[in-house]
Amino acid sequence: GAGVVRQLALWKDDFVLVGGACRTPQKQTGLLEDLGSITTDPVSLAREHVDIVVELIGGVELAYEIVTTALSNGKHVITANKALIAERGRSLRALAGANGVELLFSASVGGSLPVLERLRQLDPVNISGVLNGTSQFVLNAIARGVAFTDAIEHAQRLGFAEADPSRDLDGRDAMDKLRVIALQLGWEGVEIEQPGCDPQTGCRDDGVIRQVGRLSPIRASVHLASYIEHDPFFGLGDAENLVVIESANSEPVTLRGRGAGRWPTGVSVMGDLLELRRLHEADCTRETLIEREFEHDYAH
Repeated sequence: GAGVVRQLALWKDDFVLVGGACRTPQKQTGLLEDLGSITTDPVSLAREHVDIVVELIGGVELAYEIVTTALSNGKHVITANKALIAERGRSLRALAGANGVELLFSASVGGSLPVLERLRQLDPVNISGVLNGTSQFVLNAIARGVAFTDAIEHAQRLGFAEADPSRDLDGRDAMDKLRVIALQLGWEGVEIEQPGCDPQTGCRDDGVIRQVGRLSPIRASVHLASYIEHDPFFGLGDAENLVVIESANSEPVTLRGRGAGRWPTGVSVMGDLLELRRLHEADCTRETLIEREFEHDYAH
């Protein structure tokens, strides 16, 4: 959240920050100059006279209350909460449509990679990739000989890992992202395999270990796989993500970039904010604007 606030402070001619909410405002006094005020009641803030509510707290229950309050009161919502969208995205999309507002969640998948944005331009048949920057950081560290607990502590100090990184490390976070992608593509009835990744197995003689998610219209899975030199997955840097989108009608599209940390998420949130500004200027819905742009590109 702090990263988004600091980026929005550079866009004062375009966006006005009305206020913010967090559990411990006393820890965020450095943001008061940009926010004006910080409350501990995000649901009340979501009812304020604003145009857009940005939810970046994680978890499901409180986040769901914030988002439904905002959508029900006619506010656009931007979220990076992949667990929320994976679990309740379908009903939230319906609520947004019923109230004539947008629900955008580009930051929920891939950090700074434009995964969901590119999916709108393609007709995928398979998606695979390293989707969790935290596990990538830890696995790379283990491959260099760093102890498992030391690797986690280092990732936490750098802001790449939460206080409890278990969802990242065991594959549940990556699975949430696959479910978000399936929602974006309208793939229903996808069989969800229970992920069970043990990142303490971080290096083998025949290569390095990566946590890889795979999605098709039939099945979603997350597992550990070994890759050898010259494979694109082999040379991934710390906290990097790599996603390969296979289409029936074109060559595979590969996206690579930073997938964990404050700034990659902030970049994606800013992308959604700028898209909302574009929709406001065009005075139309997202679907209408996409149709207009498709017709324009087809005509040329």
